[in-house]
Amino acid sequence: MKRNQQHMILHGRTEALAIEEGNILSQLEERRKQEEILWKQKSRVQWLKEGEKYTKFFHKSLIQRRQHNRILSLKDANGNQIYQHTKMEALLVNHFKDMLRKPNFGREEVIHRITHQIPSKVSREHNLALLREITLEEVEEVVKNLPKNKALGPDGFTAEFYQATWDFMGKEIGEMVEESRRTRNVYPALNSKLISPILKQANTYTPAGFRPIELCNVIYKILSTIMVNHLKPILLNIISLNKQYL
Repeated sequence: MKRNQQHMILHGRTEALAIEEGNILSQLEERRKQEEILWKQKSRVQWLKEGEKYTKFFHKSLIQRRQHNRILSLKDANGNQIYQHTKMEALLVNHFKDMLRKPNFGREEVIHRITHQIPSKVSREHNLALLREITLEEVEEVVKNLPKNKALGPDGFTAEFYQATWDFMGKEIGEMVEESRRTRNVYPALNSKLISPILKQANTYTPAGFRPIELCNVIYKILSTIMVNHLKPILLNIISLNKQYL
């Protein structure tokens, strides 16, 4: 770019050099835009429109967010302060495993006694509607309406990837979603999640001071959204009136 401009100063501006300069400026602007969007995604700032030149602001927001979410030390069950990364990681993993682990006692009898007292509100027509085949158009509508600029899923893909590649990947995505409904099974790779500990209160030093946030794959989000859409029409029939306004 600099050599091109020096040549124009010494030998005059030609049409070929002007075209080359325009192409270089377009490439430079594209790189600047990509850098801006990258910092915007990392900073999780969603209320600014793409195109505004606030790269420094995005970078500052990212640094502040990282500092806020940093875990410098933790206390174990014995009150010992832990600073090593691997030990803190093991402490958090064990804490959330215990939190999410199913209790080791039989609950089938208790569940049966409770559900036996609940009247059946879902009719055969409702059940058929809930279990109806998922069409490609239905999946496409959900994909188009997925929110953008969200964190990457465990597989590394965002909603924008599926929206941009829908023309040649849409059919396979639709078949995968319909297969999960038909077989009542979700592939473990699609159902895998990352758990991120989020600070619940300031100056906390124990694993109990963090709440787990699950980061899901986009395919899993598509499945759950479709399930919600199927369930919406019958919600008024299965929720008692005195619970709707609480």
